[in-house]
Amino acid sequence: MVRLGNLVNAEGRAARAAIVDYGYRTGLLSGLAPEPRERQGAWLTPRRLAILKLIAQGQPDRKIATAVGCAPKAVTTAVHHILRNLRAEDRAHAVALDHQQGLLTQPLVPLPEHRPRRVFSALEAQLVEALAAGQTKLQIRTSQGLSAKTVSRLLTGAAAAAGVRPRRGYAALVDSAYRGRLLTARAVDRASAPCLPERQHQVLIGIAHGWSDEQIAHRLGLSTATVKTAARLLYGTLDVATRAQAVARGWDLRLLGAPRPATRATARPGAPSRAAA
Repeated sequence: MVRLGNLVNAEGRAARAAIVDYGYRTGLLSGLAPEPRERQGAWLTPRRLAILKLIAQGQPDRKIATAVGCAPKAVTTAVHHILRNLRAEDRAHAVALDHQQGLLTQPLVPLPEHRPRRVFSALEAQLVEALAAGQTKLQIRTSQGLSAKTVSRLLTGAAAAAGVRPRRGYAALVDSAYRGRLLTARAVDRASAPCLPERQHQVLIGIAHGWSDEQIAHRLGLSTATVKTAARLLYGTLDVATRAQAVARGWDLRLLGAPRPATRATARPGAPSRAAA
C-alpha cells in the first residue's frame, strides 16, 4: 500500500480512493464486472460532485474543505451522504462506482457555448477590450469621450455581435469574444498563477455564462449570500474589479476552456471591423 500510495502521491485513508481512481484511468481495472447502477437523484449536488472528484484525487478532508470552501465537518457529512446514496462500503468503493456510472466526468457547471455572430466594429472592439481590462461604463465614457447613450448603444451592438444578451456586467459578452477569438488571451506564467478553489472556479464559470448571483446560487445549490462571498473572494484571488475583468483573467489563466477555431462571422455592412489581435 505504501508503494501504491507513492504512485498516486497520497497516503493513509485518502490514498485508497486515489489508487482505485488510478486503476480505472489507466485501464487496469477495466475488466471488473460493473455493479448495478443506482439512481443519481437530487442528492448529487454540485458540491458533493466536487467532493467526489477531490476524493478521487486522494485529497484528505482538510484539503477538500479548503478547495470547496466549507468546514471539514461539512465535508465529512457530505461524504456520508455520498456513501449512503451510492451504497458504497468506503471511499475507494465510491470512486469505483463513480467511474462505472461516469460521475467523475460530469461537469459541475458546463462551460458556456457562446458563439459570435460577426466580428466587432473597431469602436465596439475598443469598448469590449476596455471591459476586459476592468473599466466600468462610466470610465469608458470618460476615456473614450462618448455619451452614455452612445456607450450603451455600442455595447448593445457588441453583445448582438457576440450572440449574447447585454446583461449587467457584460461578462458573457467578454466570454463570447474570447471563445470566438474576437479577443486573444494573454500568455501567463502558469507556475505563478493563483490556485483557484473549486467553488470560486464554479462561480467564475457561472459569471461567464452571464448569470446573476441568484442564478448561480440556484445552479450550485448554495445560498445567494454564499455565492456573493465566493465572488468577492474570486475577485481577490484573480486581482480583478469587475465581472467582465474576472472572465478575461479566467481566459488568461486557461480556466474557461479553449477558444474555438477562428469564427466565420462576418462584419456588419458599412462598419469597420477587426479580427482578434
